Amino acid sequence: MLKFLKSKLSPYYEFWILNALLATLIGARFFLYFPDLPFDGLQFSFAVTSLFSHMALLALVFWLVGLVVCFLPSKIKRPILALIATIALGFLFVDTMVFGFYRFHLNYPVLSMVMSGQIVEFPWSAWLMLVVGLGSVFALQWWALGKMELRSFTLTKKLRKVFFPLFIATTLASHGIHIWAAAKTYQPVMFVNQYLPLFYPTIANSLLMEKGWLDREELERNQAKAPKVQGGLNYPVNPIVGEAPSKPKNIMLILIDSCVQIR
Repeated sequence: MLKFLKSKLSPYYEFWILNALLATLIGARFFLYFPDLPFDGLQFSFAVTSLFSHMALLALVFWLVGLVVCFLPSKIKRPILALIATIALGFLFVDTMVFGFYRFHLNYPVLSMVMSGQIVEFPWSAWLMLVVGLGSVFALQWWALGKMELRSFTLTKKLRKVFFPLFIATTLASHGIHIWAAAKTYQPVMFVNQYLPLFYPTIANSLLMEKGWLDREELERNQAKAPKVQGGLNYPVNPIVGEAPSKPKNIMLILIDSCVQIR
């Protein structure tokens, strides 16, 4: 029974590897919007390990969802799996677009505004790039699945033995670094969290205090004096200087949020 399951599911382990790599490449776009700050080794290590491990985890979630169709005939399961992976990567790419424009991640209200064209608007070039990209990714997924089922997809075949240990190692490293950073109130590491969607790294301050490895008063002092790491907005560059008019003018501002033409 185990041998049957292993032989049946083996190609789809490679399918997870492929989509984890694609998600990592897309997810790297989030760090294009990282502010111009000194990038130390610990922050870089946390960013790299978190990016890879978290994108692999998100790919694993969608892979588990698609696992239920792995026992269907190839003509049915291949387009379904390719479609699931394409939609997931599409949402991730749209999230990078939203984050690039507005510095927050995709959620239901934002998704509604994106689809309806309200407030959150993208140029046609961005939509064209998305449509072409989704079509290309779907074709790639379909083709790669066929190769994987024949055990002839070279890229993922070479990564079969190292991928899962690498996933575990980077996950432990990422969360371990964040546990230390949260205990030490090390802002450069904790600042990275907001750049990855659905990313909630481990905080173990309560456990560390319970074991006597962390002093509560010291933690509170560190939190009080920790410098706030600013995001991408640096405004104003210079102090704003102005004088109130001696005779204030009576000015009324009329702001129109939207306008509907009724015929």
